[in-house]
Amino acid sequence: MKDRIIPPITTPFVDDRVSTEKLRFNLEKYNSTKIGGVLVLGSNGESVFLNDEEKYLMIETARECTPSERLLVTGTGQESTRGTIDLTRKAAELGSDYALIGPPHYFKASMTTDALYDHYVAVAESSTIPIIPYNAPGFTGVSMGPDLIGRLAEHPNIAGVKDGTGNIAQLAELSRLGGPEFPVFTGNAPTFLAGLFVGVSGGMMPITNIFPDAWVKLMEAFRREDMEEARRLESILLPMTKVVMKYGPGGIKAAMDILGFYGGLPLRPLKAPSSGGIEEITEALKKVQEAL
Repeated sequence: MKDRIIPPITTPFVDDRVSTEKLRFNLEKYNSTKIGGVLVLGSNGESVFLNDEEKYLMIETARECTPSERLLVTGTGQESTRGTIDLTRKAAELGSDYALIGPPHYFKASMTTDALYDHYVAVAESSTIPIIPYNAPGFTGVSMGPDLIGRLAEHPNIAGVKDGTGNIAQLAELSRLGGPEFPVFTGNAPTFLAGLFVGVSGGMMPITNIFPDAWVKLMEAFRREDMEEARRLESILLPMTKVVMKYGPGGIKAAMDILGFYGGLPLRPLKAPSSGGIEEITEALKKVQEAL
């Protein structure tokens, strides 16, 4: 699982309905890149808007279109332990290799370290596929610190962690506590290269949907200790990242449309960028293309 860029792919909608045709189109294009797999039903996939049947359709289609040597990671976090177990089992039945699980967060005050530990262990012990906790306090308001992740790393069916905070000290501590066989993935592009220096195993950043091979090359340059090339690629990619990501999933989808993928519109209440935003994204993408 190490040394992989795994984009959290978008969910394509046509007339507010999931389009498997457009999903297949995008996945075929991703298959020509060097990514190590795809993540479906992540936050960038607007998973909180999907009903169960739409989620199953996304997983099934992604598995059909993703080569077996590439990983299919599926977001299966729900508000209850029971619901998380059920969706994780279904994801496994449909061919997922790993389940990425954010913490329950509606009852934030009750989400103590012990409650979260028991939740993840219960899911791990009920799952036929390895699970990966996802620390994303920007979305959930619940922060899972190194102490909790360190305890969870001891479980044989908890296979790594994704951390979206961009906190380099925390990434370093997660890498130390988990050890060399416990992959730490980052969801934060601005600190991706810095994260590699402290032990990050790979990236699951939304922006890796855009110029995925350039992100792979950045990681490969770091691994072969070509820091000049790694920093060059970072300097090209991060200004574009800042422009696109400020528009959220709508910004990713707009960039995909510009680059020949199918982006389409996000589901309401999310909005697509304005015409001015589209122009800004177009210019940022053009600069990357010229620099690469």
